Amino acid sequence: MTYISAICTDVAINQELLTHIKNSYHSLGSVTYQFNEVLHFVKANNQAKHIIFIKLDQLNWKVPMPQQLHHAGQCYPILIADFITRQYAGLLIKQHFAGVLTRDSLVGIQLNQMVANVLSTGHLVNQYITTSDWENLNEYHRPLPMPKFTDREYEVLSLLCHSLNGKDIADAICTSVSNVRNIMYNLKEKCMCSSEKELIIIAIANMWVTPKKSLLNKFLVNHFYDL
Repeated sequence: MTYISAICTDVAINQELLTHIKNSYHSLGSVTYQFNEVLHFVKANNQAKHIIFIKLDQLNWKVPMPQQLHHAGQCYPILIADFITRQYAGLLIKQHFAGVLTRDSLVGIQLNQMVANVLSTGHLVNQYITTSDWENLNEYHRPLPMPKFTDREYEVLSLLCHSLNGKDIADAICTSVSNVRNIMYNLKEKCMCSSEKELIIIAIANMWVTPKKSLLNKFLVNHFYDL
């Protein structure tokens, strides 16, 4: 038996999922905004398989939901995001997601076919995480080597990952804002990043910088909406 559950406060998404589940041959699990309710349901039905849709703003990054679900039973968490780009596939895979959908693609999903594919392969293949991405799973789990930073570049990167802006960084290392901008430009060039946000994600995901948990949680909650 396969249960379909959701952790989401978006009423429209819940209704969309309930419609798809009703029209499928799978069983309705727990559709709620409470992670603990879904976790309890999974533990109570740990002999079954569970496809669990998670809307991004419901992730508590202090409590790693996908990992907990992964250990509680046969769970396949599917992330629902407003928008996402493929360069973040590795970070999602590290979080034990089985796949990702946008809320727009949720409208047209063929749930029976999607569930069959996930259960047979253990993951979802689409334009966001492709077959090639899944084949390179070990590469995603293995942290990328840190580029050769100067001491000053690493200092700026570390402060950036601790939620400091350009002016604060300049004050902290006793230099000008323009000099900090030049250092950030060099960091983005070395890491092949197009933005400071992407630079932070890559640095944290590959454990080049390990910020305090409270700051990491704040960054993820505030910025992952835009992916």
